[in-house]
Amino acid sequence: MKTAIINVNDSLNNFKASQSILNNQFSQLLVGLRVDLASNVSQITNRLNSLEQNLGLKANSSYVQSQLNAINTRISSFQASTVNSIASSCGTDCGGCPGGNKSNCNSADCYYNCCKTRCGLYVCQNGGCGIINVG
Repeated sequence: MKTAIINVNDSLNNFKASQSILNNQFSQLLVGLRVDLASNVSQITNRLNSLEQNLGLKANSSYVQSQLNAINTRISSFQASTVNSIASSCGTDCGGCPGGNKSNCNSADCYYNCCKTRCGLYVCQNGGCGIINVG
């Protein structure tokens, strides 16, 4: 009986020792990962700052931003006019699409000829030609 108790105690002590070793190794691994991650973030930040300076964006950031805003405004205006012209021709070609004649809009002819082929910004959905998000 004493031998069995000693064996159980030895096994328990060995398990605790192994668990302690594993905990230490895991802690070291976590520390290493944190250091690697911090190093990578620092490198990426440095590269972005360097790129920003090389492109001269820092000195002219307000000018660049105003130019980007002007470009975005033009793109939005162009998209709106294009979508409107497509919507009107799509409506004529499909006998009420978009949002019109459901049976016609769900037909293969309407889907391929209007929604898909002629009106590339549109898809056949909910019984009509719907706009694909272009923004």
